[in-house]
Amino acid sequence: MEHVYLRRPTDKPEIEKYIDRFQSYTDQELINAYNGQKAIYGVHQQVLYLIALDIVFKERFGKSPISNEENIIFGLSGKIIYIENLKTYEYSN
Repeated sequence: MEHVYLRRPTDKPEIEKYIDRFQSYTDQELINAYNGQKAIYGVHQQVLYLIALDIVFKERFGKSPISNEENIIFGLSGKIIYIENLKTYEYSN
């Protein structure tokens, strides 16, 4: 399932709060934050959370498990596992 993001004037500060929090996470905590999203529920606050996660994943790993189509449609790409010795993640089967 995917969520279509409709921007609101109050979104930027909320996204920034999430980014600040996620940047303090360890790699494993960041993976756990993503894996904790079981489904897309269509709630606006959840898409703000996913946008921030997407930004931090791309900064930290150079890639993101969050599907992002033109910063409008967001979705989950399945569970991931952290590979500590490589400082990256892979998709779990």
